[in-house]
Amino acid sequence: MDILTFTPRQPRPKPTRSFPQNMRKPTIEHQKSRLAPRFEALQNAFQTQNIGVQMNVDGIDPESVLVFEVAGSVDSFIKAAKKIEGFEWIGELDGEDKEPDEDFANLDSKGQDKKYNEKFYFVMSNQRALQQLLSLWQIYCDKGQFDFGLAPFRTLFEQLKDVRLWNEIDRLDEYGVRDKLEELAIKETSAVKVQIELWFSSSSEKRSARELQIRILTEQAGGRIISTYQNVDIQFHAIIIECSAATVKQMLEGSAPLIKANEVQWIRPTGQVIDKVISDENAEIERIFDYDTNLIETSPLVALLDGMPLENHTMLRDRLIVDDPDGWEENYLAADRKHGTAMASLLIHGDANAPWSPLTSRLYVRPIFRTNIEHEECVPDDVIFVDLLHRAVKRIMEEDVSKTVKIINLSVGDSSRLFLHSMSPEARMLDWLSFHYKVLFIVSAGNHPSFLYLNGTYGSFKEKAQKEQMSIIYKHLQADKRNRTLLAPAESVNCLTVGALHADMSNPCVMDGRINPIPSLMPATYTAIGGGYDRSIKPDLVYRGGKLLYNEIYADSMDATLRISKISSRAPGQMVAYPPNPTSIAYLKGTSNATALVSHLGAYLVNIIREIPLLELPDNLMAIAVKGMLVHGCSWGEIGEKLNECLGTNGRMKKRSISNWIGYGMPDIERVKECTQQRVTLIGHGTIRQNQEVVFDYPLPQCLQSKTCKKRLTITLSWFTPINPSNKIYRKARLSFSPKGNEITDQRQEADNNAVKHGTIQHEIFEGKKAIPYLEGKNIEIVVSCGKEESMSENIPYVLIATLEVAPEENLPLYNQIKDRIEIQTHIRV
Repeated sequence: MDILTFTPRQPRPKPTRSFPQNMRKPTIEHQKSRLAPRFEALQNAFQTQNIGVQMNVDGIDPESVLVFEVAGSVDSFIKAAKKIEGFEWIGELDGEDKEPDEDFANLDSKGQDKKYNEKFYFVMSNQRALQQLLSLWQIYCDKGQFDFGLAPFRTLFEQLKDVRLWNEIDRLDEYGVRDKLEELAIKETSAVKVQIELWFSSSSEKRSARELQIRILTEQAGGRIISTYQNVDIQFHAIIIECSAATVKQMLEGSAPLIKANEVQWIRPTGQVIDKVISDENAEIERIFDYDTNLIETSPLVALLDGMPLENHTMLRDRLIVDDPDGWEENYLAADRKHGTAMASLLIHGDANAPWSPLTSRLYVRPIFRTNIEHEECVPDDVIFVDLLHRAVKRIMEEDVSKTVKIINLSVGDSSRLFLHSMSPEARMLDWLSFHYKVLFIVSAGNHPSFLYLNGTYGSFKEKAQKEQMSIIYKHLQADKRNRTLLAPAESVNCLTVGALHADMSNPCVMDGRINPIPSLMPATYTAIGGGYDRSIKPDLVYRGGKLLYNEIYADSMDATLRISKISSRAPGQMVAYPPNPTSIAYLKGTSNATALVSHLGAYLVNIIREIPLLELPDNLMAIAVKGMLVHGCSWGEIGEKLNECLGTNGRMKKRSISNWIGYGMPDIERVKECTQQRVTLIGHGTIRQNQEVVFDYPLPQCLQSKTCKKRLTITLSWFTPINPSNKIYRKARLSFSPKGNEITDQRQEADNNAVKHGTIQHEIFEGKKAIPYLEGKNIEIVVSCGKEESMSENIPYVLIATLEVAPEENLPLYNQIKDRIEIQTHIRV
């Protein structure tokens, strides 16, 4: 049965509600005694840091970055900071939730202490501005009051935990960076490349001056500039330099002038390696797949940004559009074309153990990797990845051959850039591109394949029941969450982030010295554990990523350390095309695989959406609709139940822990592609502006009136947001929905009802069993609203999907009655 459509009422102003922050804070006297030494140290450090620093090339005073560590947030601090001559606002960053301490705590409605959020504000300051800050601090200590316009400084000083300068340690403090740079420092080669990320300035003159300063310091160290990149839209400024290994060593020691430069925010390695799990073994395909290529559309729906594929492979021949404007194919050996070949294979056919119907359109492939000296596929070390992403997507969306693309698959993760609190520049770029071009990025959450160091002996572990073994494994992985978070750019708020399940379509295999410690369709032991920006739900969903086995331990007295089996020439795993020959295959595992499979499902849904009667979906909403449909079919189901048994959590922590592993769950496309008499899906769309709301009416069928049975209502709201890259309100378009009049399904299920509102897709499930009487003609009013954000002038396109269902055995005519009601509503509005 066809999916039905519904249309919104006219937009109306959104009622305003405010929730003032209520904090326990120190007294002025306590702050004075606690912070006075810090301000004195700040002044001394500022003077010391700039001793011997020459006037910059444009003649302005030397500047340093001030870091304000604050409990909670300080409203209007940006505006107040701009009133100080010599201050340049450069950004803010969420920290961790902190337990109440002797100085600070959030207070609940009963006055009880609760956790508070830590926040960092960054301001570029010269000596004169610092003196003004010190004067304001003195006014706070003496009077506690400020003139109009400077009042936020009172709040700042009340909630200030620390103030200091950004320093050499900070510039190398991102997870894994120091380890990667240490590897470069011990290389015998005379030249290595590193990426220097500068504090972004809104002034082009200052950006040029800062870039010139880094050029001077690089050349003084005997190095040279390889490439530079500036982007105002995401506020990013980076330089790749080539320098000696000795210079990198001096950076790590904190003695190199480059590591001391106030213009520098981060120093990072270059040439990210593709996120992968498997070894290099492969086998020959057992049969030649007879795929019909006559029905292929020329215009692509999906683009793959990856490695160079093996175009003449039996499973890929005549199905690709390979666009290589950088000319990397010439030096890309056939034997090295692993990742791109595998991902193209999964995108086109799915898992070849049980292949799906192939894509009906050609797959556009843009190589973004080359091979390094170790024959690893990676982003070239002389290319700024953000720049490459920008150029690649711009070309896709603006060239005639590929501008029909609605989905871009990005099965890559930067293992040196784990998501903790700040958005990576790669994620910011994806967010900007997705809103600008209205294209959906489907991105892998990232892999963390590692040994499992379990307590006790292998014998004691082996004797336990499978449930106990699973609990030991998942609790071990959960305890290591900080080292297993999302890999950039998976934290992007506009993209769909995909995690992996321990599942594939391979036949039962001979274990031959391998063990499989967890059952199928549980979260894979290698998948990244999420939690996204601003406590949003990430990953968004999970899908089959392949079963990863471990080597058998033959002595029970040995430690229970499970080591990964790296055999890829036989099952389990997803069967994919693989080099070096046109008939080679391999069995792979990883979140990359799961991502490619979800992209295939997304392409399938494009055709489903196009066939929905009366939908009249504008072309620029197709990607948003696909995003919504993919998530609309998700639920935790048995995966969530079993995972919670393993983790042993409850309450809100239970919801957060499960969503960090599996997001909204695994998509079931069969549930969203069509309706049944007992499952009725409505889809609608529109645009909304900030501080507006609009109502969609979902008509209730009369057959459920006073009916005692289990009913389920699933609602999904999907959109893309413009971004504010240096502001705490990074996600400018804060849409959400709220159902009113849904007494028949009044119990929220699964994901946390606060977390679902922090991303760009809200997906909620409501259930009820009670017999609820209601009048004929009653509707569930789904109110879609957009929060107030004065800096946002854009209209925000969105798609809303809602499904009401009962069990098939109830044999109730939901579809017919709802369809009749929809037709009446449509006639009245016309």
